[in-house]
Amino acid sequence: MPTFAGADICRETGLALPQGASRPVFEDDEWDFAHVIGLPVQMPLAKRRFDFAVIGDPRWRLVAKELIVAMLAPRHEAVAPLPRAYRTPVPPRDRQGTPR
Repeated sequence: MPTFAGADICRETGLALPQGASRPVFEDDEWDFAHVIGLPVQMPLAKRRFDFAVIGDPRWRLVAKELIVAMLAPRHEAVAPLPRAYRTPVPPRDRQGTPR
């Protein structure tokens, strides 16, 4: 079972959404952060979405999702004890080389 199974991605990573906005869940193959509060207005919508469906192998798709959550929430209880884990959250706008 994945570490973040059933997790509300925005809640786990501390990203704020307006009331009533759809919230990406770990199992979703597309995480849409278009309505996250505090992202720069000049950030293109395409950079506010993670499209994991482009990763054909479901095992690698799971690895990619877990890596993104770990980078967005390095203080999460499942990530913090790891010896080489990042200690500073990487905001969605700083991601490089991720799908879509």
